[in-house]
Amino acid sequence: MAASALVNNELLTADSFKQMTTKAVLRNNKTTGYGLGLSLNNANGRPAIRHGGGINGFRSDLVYYPDTEHTIVVLANYERTNPAKISNSIAAVLFEK
Repeated sequence: MAASALVNNELLTADSFKQMTTKAVLRNNKTTGYGLGLSLNNANGRPAIRHGGGINGFRSDLVYYPDTEHTIVVLANYERTNPAKISNSIAAVLFEK
């Protein structure tokens, strides 16, 4: 699984993964909720590392919960789908929220 390969430094060095998952700091010293290509926030009351996207009728969301090591992936072939909403609903069941 890609998430565990990233976390276990099989795809990137530990330093590269740390850079990817460190929130960026703007010139005004405010911290963003974004690392290098990843959203770094909380979802369902837990820290979450997320990346979503879409192109030409397809939408996706991948969210990794580092505290429990769960990964949820939602792929949709309908562009009006909200995959993040679906993955949050799955996580709510998983974490009994």
